Amino acid sequence: MSRRRRAADRLNQAQNTLVAMLGSAQNRGDLLMDLMSWLTHYSGDSNIVVWITGKDAEDSDMASLLHSSTPGSVEEYEVLKRVVLPAILEEKFINWPSLYLPKVMSSGDRGHFPGHCFIGVRCDYQGVHRLAVTSYRPADQGFSGFDQSALEMINPLFGIMFRRLRHAVENDGPKPKTQPPQDSSEWWRRGGSPPAFG
Repeated sequence: MSRRRRAADRLNQAQNTLVAMLGSAQNRGDLLMDLMSWLTHYSGDSNIVVWITGKDAEDSDMASLLHSSTPGSVEEYEVLKRVVLPAILEEKFINWPSLYLPKVMSSGDRGHFPGHCFIGVRCDYQGVHRLAVTSYRPADQGFSGFDQSALEMINPLFGIMFRRLRHAVENDGPKPKTQPPQDSSEWWRRGGSPPAFG
């Protein structure tokens, strides 16, 4: 089997696994946990951050994170939110080798990610970004074409599952409670008005 065929088969397996995992989610919390499990399995030894995005990076919140090659300090998180996340939200997808970082980060910011490279994707639903994923690791490990393709597939699949969950909530949400018929002779107990006679 050729290398290209093996890569295509692996990517197809990753996609089928992601569809199965996200398809079993019962709520948005499950959706995020399943996505993180999938990322952990297919991203190898990476630092991974999943963001719930607002109207911009400042309005976004970190939903989940996994650190393997960095300490995960508050300063590191602030650089991710101030520098990396805005780029993902604007460009939809980033792939930054370590040599590119001086163009987008100050030397102080790069100090939190010595010799690291970055990859990230934005996930949209109905034209609005809802989620973003950032992954970064030491540059000597790098990100392969498979890593990029696997991360890019999250966007359309997440949109489909997000829509399915939203419709499920709308269709299966709490129904208005029906009040049992009230005995008109008990009006005085309820502080109401006496029934009309006619």
